[in-house]
Formats: sequence, structure tokens, C-alpha cells
Amino acid sequence: MNIPLFLVPLIVGGIIQACKVVIDFAIEKQINLSSLRRAGGFPSVHSGISSSVCVVIGLSTGRS
Repeated sequence: MNIPLFLVPLIVGGIIQACKVVIDFAIEKQINLSSLRRAGGFPSVHSGISSSVCVVIGLSTGRS
């Protein structure tokens, strides 16, 4: 599966946002889409995107 590397942070951000909804559902027993607008918390979208950008840069430059 070859996807363009610039899509990786976007995919990671989407997965993390979905995890927030799933975690909130497990706790509250109802779907709460307002968690998609919530800043911070766990899991952190900012941290996930930043980490994935660093990994993409490392992979594209050949450094590990």
C-alpha cells in the first residue's frame, strides 16, 4: 500500500479524532460528537500529527 507521505498526518489526525469519540462512547454510553471540537485531552491530535510529521520527514530523507 503506497500512499503519499503528506496524507499520513491527516490520516493519523482522523484516527485520533475517531478514538476520542470511541473513548467518550465507552465512558458515557452515548455518542458525543462534541468531543471532535474539544481541544487538548487524550489522545492529543496535535501530538499525533506532530509525531507523524517527524516520522514522515525521517522516512523521506532516509534517516532513522
